Amino acid sequence: MEGATTADEERKDQKDQIKQKTTTKPNSATWTKMDKLLLTFMTLIHLGDGMEVYLPGVIGQHVSCDIELSSFKEGFLDCIQYFTLAIATVISGMLADRVGCRVLTLLSLYMSALSTIMSAVVGTFSALFLSRALIGFSVGLNWSVHCVLVARLISSKDVLGEMIVITGLMDTMGGVWAGLLGYLLLDTLGWRVFIVLTSLPLFLPAIIILHFVIQDEPAECYKKLVVENREENKEEVREEDEEVTNFVARIIKLSLFGTIFTFQGWGTILLVPTMIQLLKIKDVGTNTDCTLTSTKGAELLLLALVTFAAIPGRLFIHFTKKRISFRKTQTVAALLTLVSFMVMLLEDSFTSVIVTNLTVKLLYGTSTFASALIKYDEGYFGKRRYALGCSICRAMCPLGGAAGIATLVFTSVTVVQVVGLVLSVLQVGVVLSMVETDKRM
Repeated sequence: MEGATTADEERKDQKDQIKQKTTTKPNSATWTKMDKLLLTFMTLIHLGDGMEVYLPGVIGQHVSCDIELSSFKEGFLDCIQYFTLAIATVISGMLADRVGCRVLTLLSLYMSALSTIMSAVVGTFSALFLSRALIGFSVGLNWSVHCVLVARLISSKDVLGEMIVITGLMDTMGGVWAGLLGYLLLDTLGWRVFIVLTSLPLFLPAIIILHFVIQDEPAECYKKLVVENREENKEEVREEDEEVTNFVARIIKLSLFGTIFTFQGWGTILLVPTMIQLLKIKDVGTNTDCTLTSTKGAELLLLALVTFAAIPGRLFIHFTKKRISFRKTQTVAALLTLVSFMVMLLEDSFTSVIVTNLTVKLLYGTSTFASALIKYDEGYFGKRRYALGCSICRAMCPLGGAAGIATLVFTSVTVVQVVGLVLSVLQVGVVLSMVETDKRM
């Protein structure tokens, strides 16, 4: 009897421990020193990448006026960075398989630093075009690869989840910081010095950390975590978790979703200053000395404000993802974006420019974070082809952003607004078709 009682007590203690573990672990992730260092590294990378993405919208008109570019050349200069970013994102996974995530990330950071210096010192359109293309390519090489590196080194899945939220906000803060620095320093220092000050202070510390601290192999805590997970999950993995039957359909739908919201969200990088410039010219009249067509002063402050609106959108999805389904939030987001573009077409005032673009950016924040949650879930693509599906969908986002910016610089504000409106209608259908997210989110 005593033996039976002792066995019952042991089983009860084990159940209590399991219950305590399951109830406390999700909300009490323990951060190691390496985790904190990885967070610092990720913060620097995401801030730097965010600034690079928004930089053309901050310095574009200054560059055009300084080296006297035609509108056609200016359009190419504004767009090239985003197209090369998309191309590099597609091939980054294949390159990482050959040279390793750490080496590729390090290479991309060196390329970014050198290309930034090149952008600051060149004096011709051809050289500046090449340097901006290289910067976009450099950012694309580490766009997702550095996340894989960190995921392999992190101590636990809970820590990784918290890190995704924090670093996701840093992408937006990079754009905000670019706008604020432009407002404070661009007219004083000039665009050449400004480029150097925005990028190198973030990328150089990341290079040092990657060189001397972060290792190729997973940390011991990660190895231990893998062993523990294998012992806890001895049951065979279900076949549907290994490979999904509608893999291609899932890629197409998630890629369309990402392309559309990035087209609309990244369009605000140039849409806000362009619309305000048009209002200025309409009120005062055109001139020839760039004083009205330069993107400077209060316009950059407003661009930073609009960019910041994506942060509460990201946080909203983070805190409601378990209570409100993906399809519900994103259907509402698409409909509200549709209304915003309709107002842009009907209204022609300073207030409408700010309010409508703030709304679009807020909704972009909800969509980009919801999309990230799906991309980090290997069950959505199936474990066997997770890397392939994720890399394709990630690449389609900057490609959509590049298309949005190209539409603005090569056509007109009205065309962008109409296209954004039509895409919002299409987005409703795309979101409603993504039934796979119902059991994943």
